[in-house]
Amino acid sequence: MKNIKTDVCIVGTGPSGALLGLLLAKQGHEVLLLEKFTNLERDYRGEILQPSTLQLLDQIDLLEYILEQPHKKIAQGGIHHKGKRIMEFKMDDISREYPYAIQMAQSTFIQALLKEAEKFPNFKMHFNSNVKTLLKDEDGQVIGVQGTIEKEPAEVFAKVTVGSDGRQSTIRREASFKEVNEHHRSNLIWFTIDWPSHLPHELMYMFTGKNNLFMIPKYPDKMQIGYTFTKEQQARVKENNYKEIKDLVIEQIPELKERVENSKQFVKLQVISLTLDHWASDGLVLVGDAAHVMTPIGVIGINVALADSIVAAEVITEALKEGDYSVNKLSEIEEKRKPEADELQRLQIKVESLIFTTNPVVSQLRPYLVQFMSKTPLVNILMKKFFFPVNQRKAG
Repeated sequence: MKNIKTDVCIVGTGPSGALLGLLLAKQGHEVLLLEKFTNLERDYRGEILQPSTLQLLDQIDLLEYILEQPHKKIAQGGIHHKGKRIMEFKMDDISREYPYAIQMAQSTFIQALLKEAEKFPNFKMHFNSNVKTLLKDEDGQVIGVQGTIEKEPAEVFAKVTVGSDGRQSTIRREASFKEVNEHHRSNLIWFTIDWPSHLPHELMYMFTGKNNLFMIPKYPDKMQIGYTFTKEQQARVKENNYKEIKDLVIEQIPELKERVENSKQFVKLQVISLTLDHWASDGLVLVGDAAHVMTPIGVIGINVALADSIVAAEVITEALKEGDYSVNKLSEIEEKRKPEADELQRLQIKVESLIFTTNPVVSQLRPYLVQFMSKTPLVNILMKKFFFPVNQRKAG
């Protein structure tokens, strides 16, 4: 059996785990990052870095480097109804300093962070690592993880263990963190087609009078289409090879007919929001979706996770210097990050209740309400609150 000792063991190589590993390695700490998959090349959804994400990266001197990676800028988005654009939002109304979002393959983004981290000899990473359980001392403090690394049994002993392993977190389950608030009333079906040349690369949402549609750019030239439906409609949407979904997209944008009809890979995503009673225990802390599952609404999950990692790097660095790995110390991450995460989750749920309403009256009035709101300052206020949390905003 492999026996490895390190300062910090991070489980999960999403954006939050990769960034946290880099920031801790920069501080001179020994870091081991474990990833269960054999590589980063898999299908991701919502590969958008919002203006607030760009600001976070700028604050830690990574923005210029990240913008050197292959990407495209997104300057605006719109909401459509009956073939008309009823509302437009522009990124420069959210932030003049960061007047665009960028679409970048998530594998490219993560790999860029790992490439920087690998410059430090105190940073190590293993793919094909399956964490099965937590290691604890006689007092119940987490002191590492047990599982396999490249199919070989392994124990990793760490002063601090971090769960950044996403919405289905093994670390969260093994630590028995209590889930106190789960919200799940709806789902999405996603599929991907080539982006038609006549459409601008922007975020789009369509009120159809039936189930509604999201359209999100996927680098470099793909369109991810999301079809919204309630839990009660779940059995119906799979009928006839997702014919209902295909027909609705073609009805809204007839030019997509050939692309849509040839689509065969449809992926279901539960729209779940989840909060925990706490994020930390002695020797252990959760970040990102492991700590607070965000819904796909607004494509803000990456930003929230990265903000967690920046705070976590600061607190864990202090903990290592002080030799204090207690729940009280590691809970400082939760104290600093949970208020914003909770606020954004509440906002996502409110938006979701409007998008996924089954009330026929509200459903009919919804596009006209949005159109009216677009002519008031309320839209920009909501957009800034959603895409640029108050503790990240600058005067610009």
